[in-house]
Amino acid sequence: MLDILAILGRGTYLVPQNDGTLRWKTTALLETCDSDGAHLPVRIPVDDDDPRCLIGGGNANVISGVKLFKKHGPRIVVFAYGTRSKYLRTINGPPEGAVMKDEFIKRLKDDGCIIPAEIELYGGVPDEKLPGLPSNTLRELQNILNLAIEREMEDIGIVTIGVHMKRVRVFIDTLFKEKKYSEYPLVVKFFKSEEILLEQSSRYARHVRNMISSQAFDRNMKREDRGVQAFLNGTYQVPIDQDHSKP
Repeated sequence: MLDILAILGRGTYLVPQNDGTLRWKTTALLETCDSDGAHLPVRIPVDDDDPRCLIGGGNANVISGVKLFKKHGPRIVVFAYGTRSKYLRTINGPPEGAVMKDEFIKRLKDDGCIIPAEIELYGGVPDEKLPGLPSNTLRELQNILNLAIEREMEDIGIVTIGVHMKRVRVFIDTLFKEKKYSEYPLVVKFFKSEEILLEQSSRYARHVRNMISSQAFDRNMKREDRGVQAFLNGTYQVPIDQDHSKP
């Protein structure tokens, strides 16, 4: 059993529909980003030879989160639990967590599952709690731990795509060195989305294998390694903020 299931964000974008409209969706396993590796507001076709092609995985996180929800019965589920990222603020897009939450609920309903009324679902943190300060992985994780302490909960499950996991673990280890977190009996379990998808169906397993063998996967692993090293060297330039965890 888990007290809190945290489904980490991996981006959202507008996807063209057959009727010519655009709809906000969570990112696919492979995603075309800008030249700096940031999410684009509108999905464009991926080309694994394109150096801008990296690993997304927002939809994989949601699908895996549905399975974990059914298995572990958390009391609270949070999605991309931070404020809007810079690219979403720039175009006044919706919170990534809200897009993930809607997809999560839809998938559960499609499976014939009813979410009990006592289960709390939070699609991100309102921008007004961090005015002018976009979210990132470190702040998202801090918000999750703060929420657990505030609600007097101990068991947390964190799910994200595998290329993201090393950075997540390093950030959690760093936060746990702070007195606020080390003195509280928090237990964090980590789940990789692709490991869950491999067990889900042969179709998902095929997509995962294609992702792992892609150039995008190799690019993203190298980017993550550089980011982790920068953080350990003190050059990551992301301060650990005050408590902004309350929904």
